[in-house]
Amino acid sequence: MTLLLEIVAAACLLSGGVVVAIAALGVARFPDPFTRMHAATKTGVAGAGLIMLGAGLGLGTPAAVLTALAGVAFLVATTPLASHLLGRAAYVAGAPIASATVRDALEGVLDRHLFDIDPARRRRAQRKPRPTSEEAAMTAIPFPEASGRPAAHPAPLRRIVCWLSGAPAQSEASATALALAGDCGASLTALSLVASVSDAGGARPVGGSHWARWSAASRRERQRTSAATALADFEDRARSAGVPADTRHDEAGPAALGRHVAAADLMVVPAGIDAAGEPAEGADELAARIAAEHRVPVLRVARRPGPVRRIAILVDRSAASAGLAQSFTRIGLWSDARAEIVPVGDDPASIEAAAAQAALLVAHGRIAETTPPIGEETPVDEIAALLRRYDAVVMARLGPATWLGIARIDRHAVAAATMALVLLP
Repeated sequence: MTLLLEIVAAACLLSGGVVVAIAALGVARFPDPFTRMHAATKTGVAGAGLIMLGAGLGLGTPAAVLTALAGVAFLVATTPLASHLLGRAAYVAGAPIASATVRDALEGVLDRHLFDIDPARRRRAQRKPRPTSEEAAMTAIPFPEASGRPAAHPAPLRRIVCWLSGAPAQSEASATALALAGDCGASLTALSLVASVSDAGGARPVGGSHWARWSAASRRERQRTSAATALADFEDRARSAGVPADTRHDEAGPAALGRHVAAADLMVVPAGIDAAGEPAEGADELAARIAAEHRVPVLRVARRPGPVRRIAILVDRSAASAGLAQSFTRIGLWSDARAEIVPVGDDPASIEAAAAQAALLVAHGRIAETTPPIGEETPVDEIAALLRRYDAVVMARLGPATWLGIARIDRHAVAAATMALVLLP
């Protein structure tokens, strides 16, 4: 029995030492405070806990074993809480996040004061306080002055940029961009951006640098091939339609997007892809990320649409939805179409905000009215059937606003999956 206890104690001590060594390597190699904190937490619970158990079993007395178990219980109860609080404090304080991070679940949930941030990450919009029902109805949408002057007409589209990536919906996006440019006489630019090999950063296992470089180079080559195929198709369509268009290719990656769309009125993006042309959905889509940065209005194309005669504008009580009608009017797209303001939620704040936005559209000479709200309990098939009556939808986002939203039906996600055209102003 004594020999067995000594073997178990030695195994615990050895395992704890290995865990501590691996965690120390993770703290040294991981690229940001959040991943390093993950490694350090494993040291405090698993590594130190195993060493304490090994020491208690090695001493062999009941008091030593009970003391070791009490120490492990204390670590399990306190270390995760301390790690969570430290991580939250680091996020709010603006600690840099590694560029390899796929998704920031706290974006728009916690205020983040950015300083010394990794240049590969973009700045996040600060969370705005939710307006009250009175503010949503009275101040969220600026009405024209009651001075008897006619409402100003929106400026027509003059510059359109079409993203080229070779996505499944790329042909439809290219055709839509060419049709818009031909209808309004706007200048059209086809843009392709390819990420550089250095954009592959982030955490790598020991000996994985070569594999990371190879993976990044392969991904870059795939993007080049897809962009070249999309460009050839775009040029053929432009010649057939008789629409003049420029082409631009930049290998500085998505970081160069800002200077290419700075003078654009609208950007046409195929649905279901991220900045690298890989499949994505919701907030990870390229269209959602560009719209979130407020660089340029985005038209997301999933299928080739027909004539746009009826538009749905989804309005909820969020601050992001408060200016949809104003932004839609300013863009000047589909000026002859009938707009219907659809409240997302049957609470008074959403209904009043929808009525205010309909009044603004009417004041600008648009045909607009409100519809019955889409309630919280409305099934997905009924929401999809309702939206299929429209030719396009205008909304503030493509998916849940926070990670908590995935626990229930998100009406915006249903609209993104149903509609051929989604305008994110």
